[in-house]
Amino acid sequence: MTRKLTHLALALTLACTSSAIAASAIPPAWSNSQWSVSSRQYRTAQSSPSSTNWVTLTPSVHPTSGRALSLWSTYYHIYQAQEITYGYPLLDRSGRALAYLSHRDWCYAALQGTVQVQDRSGNLTTYNFAGRGSRLQLDCSAYFKSLSPATLQKTGRVRFGLARGPHGDGAGGYRLVPYRTIAVDRQRIPLGSVIYIPAARGQHISLPNGETIIHDGYFFAADVGSAIKGNQIDVFVGSDKRSPFPFITSNSRGTFPAFVVQDPQINQVLSRLHR
Repeated sequence: MTRKLTHLALALTLACTSSAIAASAIPPAWSNSQWSVSSRQYRTAQSSPSSTNWVTLTPSVHPTSGRALSLWSTYYHIYQAQEITYGYPLLDRSGRALAYLSHRDWCYAALQGTVQVQDRSGNLTTYNFAGRGSRLQLDCSAYFKSLSPATLQKTGRVRFGLARGPHGDGAGGYRLVPYRTIAVDRQRIPLGSVIYIPAARGQHISLPNGETIIHDGYFFAADVGSAIKGNQIDVFVGSDKRSPFPFITSNSRGTFPAFVVQDPQINQVLSRLHR
């Protein structure tokens, strides 16, 4: 089910940071050597990202041997909000109130599709897009002036549900995983596909806890969005509000090469990380 409305308008307002790290910073890993990931790593990779649970993938098949693509990218993150006493309710599909947010926070939560709400006791709960109501709940035009009237109507009718995953849920039963999940046009890239982006390989990513990981270039198609069309992808960056990947320009002219990975082991690992 489509969970996001559009991130392009929001992403264009956010600056892309971090300098590119050359792919040569990591020794080539195209050998036929076998590797394994423990069940503990599978479980912990779904919690808050850290350098200890980041799974670095070592393929047995060269990733550029698959079908070549030319893509461009935006990015999205978990919107974080503080619950207030007299606010606008996040409604579930039956009309029950889940939490109360300010007008602005409600609209940004609806646009992003995933929101992490801190209640008055300091507890955090993640809610996810769960469909749309029949009637407009809020007018969000004051915050998203570049969105079309049709998209604003969709935004104002969003309904929410409790997320299964700590970072929110994607499509097809998958959970979102920071720096791994991409949203795609499933007519161009089927859900469950592994995409290798050479420009991401070797990129140093500073995690929210201050640690650093080095990306191996592999991403997993686990989400969709009504605004994600054709050769666009949308990279999920967790709680980061800025993109750590220089290849993400949020501009359709900023294309880069990518490849559909034909490696059953890589596919299995990333699929399990998203379940």
